[in-house]
Amino acid sequence: MTQTIDAAAFQQMVIHAAASINAEKQQINDLNVFPVPDGDTGTNMSLTMNAAVKELEMLEDSAGVSKVAETAATALLRGARGNSGVILSLICLLY
Repeated sequence: MTQTIDAAAFQQMVIHAAASINAEKQQINDLNVFPVPDGDTGTNMSLTMNAAVKELEMLEDSAGVSKVAETAATALLRGARGNSGVILSLICLLY
């Protein structure tokens, strides 16, 4: 059986991932103790994901999955905050 993800589903996946990180950002901040306990990892990841959400919300409904993926990837990279945001954006670019 072949399963596919259409553009709308992929867009919702990114939006829900951003909401999940936002909901847990303080717990992620609290985990950050190495190498310096600066406590902003969750905040930076949340800001990075929200950059993608803002760009995705401006896309036309007719955008295909490749356009949604390209928009998310470039917005993540451009909107990356801190080391954790850059790492998150690069992980997302790989997939």
